[in-house]
Formats: sequence, structure tokens, C-alpha cells
Amino acid sequence: MWTDPLILWRTGLCSRLVRHASLCVISHHASWYAAVAYTVE
Repeated sequence: MWTDPLILWRTGLCSRLVRHASLCVISHHASWYAAVAYTVE
């Protein structure tokens, strides 16, 4: 079965972008929670 390498490249790029965005959101929220916890304490 032959698959278009361009489609594979685009889907791989999209998944990489989504993973990078989720990592950025997680790290941003982690720093925000740390700042709030530090302020509360």
C-alpha cells in the first residue's frame, strides 16, 4: 500500500505542533500555579 509522503509529513508536523503547544500550555500553567501557591503561602 502506497501512501503519499507529503500527507505523512503534514500529519507528522501537525502532531508535532499539537504536542509542542500542549507542552507549552502545561508548562505555562505549571509556572502560573507555582506563582499562585508562592503568593498564597
